[in-house]
Order: sequence, then structure tokens, then C-alpha cells
Amino acid sequence: SSRFCSSCSLKSNSFIVCEQPHKDTMLLTIILVFCAADEAQSAPVRACYTGYVMDKFCINRGTLLDNPSIVTLEEPDKHTVHCLVDVSACFNSGYEILAPGSIGGTPYTRAFELDSPGNANVIALARETGDCSTCTGNGMLKAGFSATVVGTYDSEELLPRPIKVERLERSSIKCADLGVEVANVTGELRNDDKLYQLTLAHGSLMITSWGFILPMGVAVAKFLRHRDPLWFKIHRACQMIGLIVAIAGAIIAFTQFNVFQAGYPAKNLAHGTMGAIIMTLGILQPINAFFRPHKEKGHPQSRTRYVWEVLHKGSGYFALCLTVPTIVIGTMLVRPEHSPAFQTAYGVLVVFMIFAIIMMVCSRKRADVEVSSGVSDMGT
Repeated sequence: SSRFCSSCSLKSNSFIVCEQPHKDTMLLTIILVFCAADEAQSAPVRACYTGYVMDKFCINRGTLLDNPSIVTLEEPDKHTVHCLVDVSACFNSGYEILAPGSIGGTPYTRAFELDSPGNANVIALARETGDCSTCTGNGMLKAGFSATVVGTYDSEELLPRPIKVERLERSSIKCADLGVEVANVTGELRNDDKLYQLTLAHGSLMITSWGFILPMGVAVAKFLRHRDPLWFKIHRACQMIGLIVAIAGAIIAFTQFNVFQAGYPAKNLAHGTMGAIIMTLGILQPINAFFRPHKEKGHPQSRTRYVWEVLHKGSGYFALCLTVPTIVIGTMLVRPEHSPAFQTAYGVLVVFMIFAIIMMVCSRKRADVEVSSGVSDMGT
């Protein structure tokens, strides 16, 4: 009895009665019960599922890379095999199996995230059965690649559940043919939309800088010179702040996206090319401003100063002109539900800037009138 009780006593009825149960023993028993239950719940499930295969790059960007007007989880049947296995950004990102979505959500949802062997099997099977640049077989499939996957996964994981792939077959081979039960694809979806959040951040920074702050600084230098030296202080502040914001947006683009690799659509390539040119010119502006030849008041402008002004102003105006199509194209590369918001924001900023320019022009005209009046009074 001493092994089960912390203290025992012999009563008058000759029975040994435990006055206090052993707390450690009870606690250990409870822990073992809960561990056994948890182990039973988290045991790997072996199952099978047939669905569309989608690369994580196109999932995270929200729209198909080869057709940006199509939302990835709405029409995966239009995703080309070329985009799936020819474009390095796509096949290097890994693959997921999609399943029909719930009522009220997107038509498709993310069900399983394939492991490295599964990703390799997708590339091999797609290139064998598809029609693409790197395809090795005589397949005719151009879009809507799907497959049947068999593997083990943790049913407690959030969707898309990581699955350890055992085999991957053509979608014509069903789970029943393989004698494996169909996987349960219901559950809560995890939020790992990091790449698209960076896309939105990049767009917001670039519209703020190149769509408003930097053009406003140029407008001040053009239309507010009668307020000297205020115009120069505002111009310099706008250009410094705008360029810092633009550089932050450019860092996101250069580190997260690569539109110059093979397979990117022409629209993305055009946006990236113009953006690179604009940023190069923008970064050169403060550098050539540092070497600005000094202009003496009351003295004629030197040839060196004239050449510098042509280069400084000309490159600035060219960058701003190139900004317009770059931003317009960029607003069409985000998801359809966000495109109108970016376009509206850009339109509002342009209208506000036009209003500010009108106010500056009126201010200059009033200043010219005051100067003329002063000269007339002095003449009389």
C-alpha cells in the first residue's frame, strides 16, 4: 500500500485506508492519456487526391503569369503547361494541388503542398504529357494540367497541407483505381500571401513617389520660381523624399521579382524595363545635381551650365513621361479586385497635382502683375 499512498493508517475495521493519493502518479497517468490521444490524432494519414496542379508563384501573385487577367484560383484550367514547367520562377517555386472551393469563396482552394520529390514528379509528368518548350514527349495538353497524388499528410495541418508524395499519376488514373481512399480537403486555410503583399507594397510606394511626390517637385521647380528661395527648398525636399520612397519600392522589385527571365509576359517585361530606366534616371538626378555648375547672378549663363541644365531637366522630364505608362501597366498587373483601387488612387493624385499646378501658375501671374505695377509706379 505504501507504493500507492503517501501515508496509510490501520483503522479499527482492520482495513488499510489511504488518506492521500499519490499526486505524481495521477499526474503522470493524465499526461500519458493526453499524449496517447494526441498521438492518435496527429498520426499521418495516407490518402489520394486528384486535382489541378498549380505553381506557388502564380498562386501567390494572385493571377496567372501567362494571363494576368485570370485569377489563379478561379480558372486553373487556363494555366498553360508552358508557364507551369518552362518558366523558372514558376517551377522553382514548387507546386500545390488544388481542390474545389467552398460556397461563397473562390471556385478553387489550395489543398496540398507537394514535397521535393512530388515537385520533381510534376515536372517530369507535365513535360511528358504536355505541349511546351521543354516538353519531352508527344503530349498535346497545352493548359489545365492535373494529376493524381498519393501520399501521407497530417490532417491537423492548415491548408494547403504538406504531403509526402509516394506516387504521382496522370489524372485519368483515379484514387479508386489505386485502391487508396480519397483525402479530406476541408479545413482552415493558412495565410502565407507574403509575395502578393510585397507586390501591393511595391505598387503603393511607386505610385506615391513617381506618381505624386517627384512630379510635384518638378512642377514646383517649373512654376514656383517666383518664390525664391522657397521653390528650391520645396523642390529639393520633394526630390529627396520621393527618391527615398522610390528606392524602397525598387528594392522590393529587384529582390522579389525578376521579369527579365525567360517566359515572362511582354506586359510584365515592359513594366520592369521602363521601371529600371526610370529608377536609373532618378538615382542619377541628385548625383548630377551635386556637380551643378554655379551660376553667378547678373552674369550670362555659361555653356557648361547650359549643358548641365539640358541634361538635368531633360532626363527628369523624360523619366516623368515614362512614368505614366509604367504606372498604368503596373495597375493592371495586380489582382483584378485591387486594380481599380490603384487606378483610382493614381487618378486622384494626378488631379490634385494638376490643381496644384494651376494654383502655382495663378500665383506667378499675380506676382508678375505686382512687379509690373511696381515698375509703373516707379516710372510715374
